[in-house]
Amino acid sequence: MGWGERTVPGQRVWRDLAEWWDATPAAQSNPYLNSKILDLLTDAYLPDDSALDVHLLLRDGEPVAALPLYRKGGGPPRSISGDLMAPLDVIMSEGEEVAERVAEWLDSLPVAHFYHVDESSTVAREYLSRRNRWVLRKVVTSPYIPLDRGMEGVSSVLSSKSVSTLRRKRRRLQEQGELRFVDHVGGAEVPAVVEAGLDLEAAGWKGQKGDAIRQRPRWERFYRALAEVAEENGWLRLSVLYLDDRMIAFEYDLAYGGRRHLKITAYDEDPELAKYSPGTLLLESVLDQSCRDGFTTYECGYGEAVWKDRWAPNHRYLYDISIYGSSLQGRILRRLQRGKVKDLETERERARVLRPDAPGKDRDVPPAEAS
Repeated sequence: MGWGERTVPGQRVWRDLAEWWDATPAAQSNPYLNSKILDLLTDAYLPDDSALDVHLLLRDGEPVAALPLYRKGGGPPRSISGDLMAPLDVIMSEGEEVAERVAEWLDSLPVAHFYHVDESSTVAREYLSRRNRWVLRKVVTSPYIPLDRGMEGVSSVLSSKSVSTLRRKRRRLQEQGELRFVDHVGGAEVPAVVEAGLDLEAAGWKGQKGDAIRQRPRWERFYRALAEVAEENGWLRLSVLYLDDRMIAFEYDLAYGGRRHLKITAYDEDPELAKYSPGTLLLESVLDQSCRDGFTTYECGYGEAVWKDRWAPNHRYLYDISIYGSSLQGRILRRLQRGKVKDLETERERARVLRPDAPGKDRDVPPAEAS
């Protein structure tokens, strides 16, 4: 039968192909490509007026690669990651021949826009060999903390003054009551912990800016549903710092592919508590627990923050890339982009420069108060 292509509308594709889909290297390492999580993401985030298609590359009638793209209104196809705020990629089976076919397949698209693709992704690798036709739109960083050397390695990036300050704050906070760190992975308490964590976030500076999850119904719906699915599959980590029975810091993470992925963080902004940096103390406890649990990295999530620059010296780069294929339409559209092409190295450097309004050096400092 040989090679073939097929386009299938809607989400049923990854549901029907879940066994193959979730066994691919990309889905094994990236939680946002797991069929169960991708289901929740597309339900929550895709615009109401969009049409989702999954483009399949087939060999002898069986899928070897899949590319979900959607159109909004009459616009060009784009990767769903731009709206999902998640780094996605082409789903594909292993093998050099498959990789070559996928490269040809991508190049046959007249035009498509990809958002937040990891620098190691198939799309990013193909961009590097086709810079004369594909266009780099933007670069953002995705900082991470290596955990392979344990807490000694994690703490080695901090100054001795920072380490002693954290110890002093933890000791003084312990004098105020019983300080407990709990890493919830499942159980009847999970829904209540999620709700309390979302309340804590909404009560702080994110709520004042109108950017809290509670104020975005789709996000709220997604994180509740994600907690259920993640708990069922052993991916959920809800970390809490309690002072007596009071939640003073909260973190919502996914444990996936040997890595721990930060999704939500919040802390109690009562000045009498915030002065002890409970969010940073929780981070320290989470990192210690993650080392003990054998995770290889702690993924801070993309975007700028001084605390990430302080704790996470390592960065991955995520690219926004526009594909202009070798067809006549692709060549014409590419020519119209003259003057808009950005240099890769320049954009990588720019992505690591912190803006003045970036969140502060501690996770307990709102952006407006960043030093």
